[in-house]
Amino acid sequence: MSKIKLNKLNGRAGEILHGIKKLGQGLEINRTGRGSDYSIQRNYLTGQTIKKTLFEIKTGGAKLSPLQKKTRRRHKNYKVERYNL
Repeated sequence: MSKIKLNKLNGRAGEILHGIKKLGQGLEINRTGRGSDYSIQRNYLTGQTIKKTLFEIKTGGAKLSPLQKKTRRRHKNYKVERYNL
């Protein structure tokens, strides 16, 4: 398996792990796909609306792309979560 395919699989595994973690906390996650991976706006257990937060998931030593850096500058509630797989 090539290094690129392995990195892609690790990235996807990190996104799945993050989704499971947030669902376990009772948070409803929505896939954004451009500039960030997920957004969270609501707790589905209580129905409480929370301030929109954007999450970018990174694995290993991956760096933010120029679009992700721009999105982070524009949104106050932009968080980068890192997982070492």
